[in-house]
Amino acid sequence: MRSGGYKSGFIVIMRINRELPLRFLPAGPEFLDRFLALQTEVAGPVPDHSVFHPDTPDELAAWLSVPGAAFAALYDDLLAGYTIASFPVEKSGHPGLDIGIPEAEFSSCLVIETSIVHPDFRGRGLQQRMIKDLIESWIQKGVSHVFSYCSPKNPASLKSLLRCGLGIRKTVLKFGGFERCLLHMDAKDGNR
Repeated sequence: MRSGGYKSGFIVIMRINRELPLRFLPAGPEFLDRFLALQTEVAGPVPDHSVFHPDTPDELAAWLSVPGAAFAALYDDLLAGYTIASFPVEKSGHPGLDIGIPEAEFSSCLVIETSIVHPDFRGRGLQQRMIKDLIESWIQKGVSHVFSYCSPKNPASLKSLLRCGLGIRKTVLKFGGFERCLLHMDAKDGNR
């Protein structure tokens, strides 16, 4: 017993090997509840919600209905993380407008919308691996521009996107006036 009259507890920290036996697979509508649960777990403790803009259930459901737009990383049956992309079709609000992409190329653009990693799996390059896999799969299908928006207050995600070949092109206000870095990669020639 400690002097305060309570038992001292033990905190057991289990370090999982850096090379985890993860399965990466395309995610469809059957993952909606799991994606929402992980998003809630990750967004819950974030003190400044301008760092992370949660997706609505309708947004997630729409993205999950597009084959190949989402990838899940599973450790056994636990959702370790996920990445979702979209394909902007409307000219209004298209990220290509912000950096002068020719309108003729708008239909070959991919936007990395969300990439979330369970807290127990952070620090192992999982987010970067998921983003790279998603980008590579769509470049093979003809995507010529890759975009993403990331809070400058989220250095871990920003670093992952930069390591995946995207470069910061400018800062814009999104999601109700929150500052975001607009990242871009010209997939035709690999230029940021």
